[in-house]
Amino acid sequence: LITSHLAMKNIADEAAGPVKPPKDEEVGGPETDNFLRKLSVSSDNSSRETPGPRLSRQASKISARPSITQYEKESGILSTKSTTSEDEKEKGRWKDLLNMISLVLMVLLAYAAFLFFFHVEYLLPYDSGFAVVILWVASKIGAQLMQLVGLPPLLGMLLSGMVVKNCGDLARGLPESWGMGVRAFGLMNILMRGGLEMDFGAVKRMGFAVVRLTVLPGVSEALASAGLACGIFGMPFFLALSMGFILGAVSPAVVVGGMFNLQSRGFGVEKGIPSLVVAAASFDDVVAISGFSMFIGLAVGKGDVLMSALHGPLEIGLGFLGGAIGAVVMSFTKLWDTGWKRTAVIILFGILFSFSAKYAHYSGAGALASLVMACGAAQFWIRGVGGRLSLGPSEEYAHQVEHDLCLLWKHGSEPLLFGVIGSALDFAQVEAATVPKALAVIMGGVIVRCSMATFATLGAGLTSRERLFVGLAWVPKATVQAALGSVPLDMVRANMDPSDPEFASMEAHGMAILAVAVFSILVTAPAGLIVIQQLGPRWLESKADDVVEFVQDGSVQTGPSLREIAYSKEVEVTEVRSVATVEPDSPKLLVDVGT
Repeated sequence: LITSHLAMKNIADEAAGPVKPPKDEEVGGPETDNFLRKLSVSSDNSSRETPGPRLSRQASKISARPSITQYEKESGILSTKSTTSEDEKEKGRWKDLLNMISLVLMVLLAYAAFLFFFHVEYLLPYDSGFAVVILWVASKIGAQLMQLVGLPPLLGMLLSGMVVKNCGDLARGLPESWGMGVRAFGLMNILMRGGLEMDFGAVKRMGFAVVRLTVLPGVSEALASAGLACGIFGMPFFLALSMGFILGAVSPAVVVGGMFNLQSRGFGVEKGIPSLVVAAASFDDVVAISGFSMFIGLAVGKGDVLMSALHGPLEIGLGFLGGAIGAVVMSFTKLWDTGWKRTAVIILFGILFSFSAKYAHYSGAGALASLVMACGAAQFWIRGVGGRLSLGPSEEYAHQVEHDLCLLWKHGSEPLLFGVIGSALDFAQVEAATVPKALAVIMGGVIVRCSMATFATLGAGLTSRERLFVGLAWVPKATVQAALGSVPLDMVRANMDPSDPEFASMEAHGMAILAVAVFSILVTAPAGLIVIQQLGPRWLESKADDVVEFVQDGSVQTGPSLREIAYSKEVEVTEVRSVATVEPDSPKLLVDVGT
């Protein structure tokens, strides 16, 4: 209306001289009212000026200034409005195009992923779908029972799977391919969570201590366990080394959760002990999976010796390459402009990497690619990498995706993973002599691991008790052992001919590795959790200043400041009042307390 009025009054304005807009200090006064009257038109008669209502001084500033600018431009006002409209239309077209492209890419990616993963089965009794449901229900019940007595829920899931298998075998219809798929998906899930949570700032602050704690304990335990397995079980050296690296991985599900609980209560915060352990635990799995990938190809690979020797390095190289490509694609946040898209795409990429690599007999590359992709995507999102296809830097993207993956892990991957690995242990096929041998290998490796973990923290500014605590807290095993424990047995059965004279002995060694992996979880997971829960408050110094009170299990506890908790991404703040009610066992902070 203003534009039409100006066009109609153009000749009269030129004859009478331009109307001078009011000065800033006069906005809201009589001149402003007069000026606005000259710019106002009636909806009934656009050619007749009507006095408008008097505006307040503040409202006049807001209302008059755009009109002043437009009035001074008179001749360019139409083109300015037109340009703005065209810009909005152009942005709308680009957004629609990007949205269409993202949906098409997601459909194609889902097709490629499920091409290697999905098979149709029925939920008839003792069928494959029935077995999955039984294992999931049993695992959830077992986890709840263990939680009631203060033990790790994953221990109840593992025991539930063993009960289902050895007491009636209700899961007899579970195909081996399904079990392998569940293990691959569970490993992918937990590794991507670890990658999204990886705190590179803490790694940089801790420096070489993180590297020592990451490499020395795991590699030392792998070598010690391999030597014991060669002597006790008579395993071939490369097969024993692959078993050693399976045992050499610490469990993020136990260690990270326990350390978050301690840090939420202020123990070890001042010296950064929880950050040290959590950062090293994130990289520890990378070392273990890389070592396992290198030696399992030499132990059970098929083809010529050269390809078997190159199998491990190829898995590592392909894993980093695939993960880097996935991270770059994930950085295009204009394509993945909503939370559900980012979560769906990262899961689909993980499925594609894990199951296509498994299909090509490079399963370690798929797991490593999932981890690298998650690490890279989180860093790209934080820094806004992605060029013109990026929405800019944001820390919320990684938090939101990790939260979704946490829900998937808690309600899907974790119960199925530990239930399936428990059901893989058939006591009827395990010789009685295998149990004490397995325990001997486990205890020997744990002793070496604890000693090297204590040694690795030299020079980190910790007391002797704190260093010993880190060594004992570095014991728990669960996730990687559950995911990789049956892989050597699967590879023996897949790659070797049953008529081969060595098939029977290699199959027995594969069953022994599975038994060692399962018993390592049963022994070390509860022991490690007890160490963290009981010795942590006694041996670690509590940060007396900069703490707040919070409610845990109905009683008031103390912990670090809310801002420090928020920065560390340790707990989920569910209520903020004069006393903050938080849940130290929650996997992720979901609100920014700083705001």
